[in-house]
Amino acid sequence: SSADEMINSVADIQKEMYVNPQDRTRLIELLASQDAVNGYEFEIKRHDGTKSWGSINVRAVRDPAGKITYIEGTLTDIAERKRAEREQKQSSERYRDLFENSGSAIVIMDENGRYLMANNKVAASFGRTPEEFIGRSIYDFVPKEMADRYMTSNRRLLARGGQREYEDSLTFPTGEKRTFWFVDTCLKDENGRYFAIQSSSIDITGLKQAKKDLKESERTYQAMFENAMEGIFQLSMERKYISVNPAYARIEGFSSPDEMINSTADLEKEQYVNQEDRTRLLELLASQGSVNGYEFEIKRPDGTNRWVSLNIRAVHGETAYYEGTMVDITERKKAEQSLETSNITLKKTLNDAVNTMAKIVEIRDPYTAGHQNRVTQLCAAIAEEIGLDDLAIERLKMAAIIHDIGKIYVPAEILSKPGKLGSIEFGIIQTHPSHGYSIVKSMDLPSTIAETIVQHHERLDGSGYPGALKGDSIILGARILAVADVVEAMVSHRPYRPAKGLDSALEEILKNRGKLYDPAIVDACVRLFGEKGFQFKEQS
Repeated sequence: SSADEMINSVADIQKEMYVNPQDRTRLIELLASQDAVNGYEFEIKRHDGTKSWGSINVRAVRDPAGKITYIEGTLTDIAERKRAEREQKQSSERYRDLFENSGSAIVIMDENGRYLMANNKVAASFGRTPEEFIGRSIYDFVPKEMADRYMTSNRRLLARGGQREYEDSLTFPTGEKRTFWFVDTCLKDENGRYFAIQSSSIDITGLKQAKKDLKESERTYQAMFENAMEGIFQLSMERKYISVNPAYARIEGFSSPDEMINSTADLEKEQYVNQEDRTRLLELLASQGSVNGYEFEIKRPDGTNRWVSLNIRAVHGETAYYEGTMVDITERKKAEQSLETSNITLKKTLNDAVNTMAKIVEIRDPYTAGHQNRVTQLCAAIAEEIGLDDLAIERLKMAAIIHDIGKIYVPAEILSKPGKLGSIEFGIIQTHPSHGYSIVKSMDLPSTIAETIVQHHERLDGSGYPGALKGDSIILGARILAVADVVEAMVSHRPYRPAKGLDSALEEILKNRGKLYDPAIVDACVRLFGEKGFQFKEQS
């Protein structure tokens, strides 16, 4: 705290508590040999136990006989500079690591088309090393016509600066042709002149195929909408029909969807819904946003009555509306009345939209048909075993039944490939949790469903993907789904291997209990199979 305090202390350059032995010895040697040391940097342990960095200038003052009488010098605190140097070094190392190991192919090319840098991704695409690119020309790697076109565009970009984005196809030495999305950015030298272009590219061949497959899936969904036995509808917040399928129009007593939409029919009309049911439905929608399995009687335009079961929910987005399904249950009601089983109700299935998404995955991946359903069964059983409440179990089941929805973005030939996947193919497979998250996040569903889907391939030790999350950073639903997913996959046949059996599956989760999988969930799963006789039920 003061100069006097320091002078009166026992501090000196000999004390190990202030200067480590290596630095102390080195300083004494330098002073003995050359009388002065300038700019020597070393770590200091201060009187309060904290550490800092100093830069010292020191010289030995000798008497006429040459004997050192005292030492004088200056000490500068360089802790901040050291911290800045350390952060700069870490930043440079992070940038280098990101550049070298980026999932995008990245090159830096000068104005003459010579490669200044290339990362591992782009080099591997050509069967080369990054070092083999440096100093070489673009003409050494791609056809002349493409190189000419690229260089013309480069010169224009360098002339004006900025960035460009575009799609282009590239033919590799193997003859394989793939499509990429490029982002090219001009780089400046110290004089402010644009001297090179950094080009980053992502292989979108699979994505383009996925979009094509998605369009086909949309056509399939539209056909299912048109031909569904259940009535499907969308209703404005003013309770005017936006869209209805043919089945819904038939249930309500109209000859076509257009006739119904153009009619005055809505939820407010007493001639279609009685006062009590109308009031109750509106109250439920206002209080909880959705109604599932609500059974009531409607009066159709021709005067006949029908019993229906309604699922309806409010969707909140840029435009708010209601959507739902309706089933004509008149015959069932008649049967219940005749058999005096009026208290028996049909168990409702998951929302049609969710089921449709699950079916789309299985349509594209027939080898794993039923996988999501069986995983859902095991998830529900584990969740009940560890004591989760009904709401948590239902949300987990919804996540489980569509946990592989992101595979609609994965090319079908990869999903059904009988052999071992290559690194690029496996990389594409690894994108499906993120794609699934993007799809489900846009829907009006509890956030835990999307989080469970994106995290279901994470592992406790951080070895999973896509986020390399560890321990409690992984939500409980995803930890349950991870165990159920592994067990079901191992007991089922896959294109690239036969089923491994239940014993192998349980051995896998027990071996990695606490390392990859949550111990409590592993224990619950083992109890279900070993003590409680759990078995998968085939989907009817």
